[in-house]
Amino acid sequence: GRYRDSAGNEVDVFIALYPGQGEGREAGGFGQGALVPQSAWDWQAPGPDILGGKSDRLLAEGRVHRLAVTWYRTGAMLTGSNARLKLATMQDKLLLRARPTAMLILTAEQRATHPAERSIRAFARAAGPLDAWMDRVAGLR
Repeated sequence: GRYRDSAGNEVDVFIALYPGQGEGREAGGFGQGALVPQSAWDWQAPGPDILGGKSDRLLAEGRVHRLAVTWYRTGAMLTGSNARLKLATMQDKLLLRARPTAMLILTAEQRATHPAERSIRAFARAAGPLDAWMDRVAGLR
């Protein structure tokens, strides 16, 4: 979805729910996330720290700059770290515990009047705690 507030901050929101993690269906797996392989988008650099999410600066067609921030939610954990997600998934497998995982990606175009970071932070403030927001949207709690 796309959200725009009264101040003109605009954010694209992508959320995916994985009922379980397994081979070929991993929230943090290759091809999952903000940068789709073999697309018009190129990774440019890490982005700023925004609420512990994985932040990336992306570029398309040499002129469209976007900031993308990714979070994963499984159990009580909210993280932007793919490594932490993988460790939690391995622990769940060892404990024979099946838990859904949600992935949230917030992206915003860098505009002179509305910097991408400001737009993403405005959305996060309006949504409230992202872990609780993700749980509500995914119907987990």
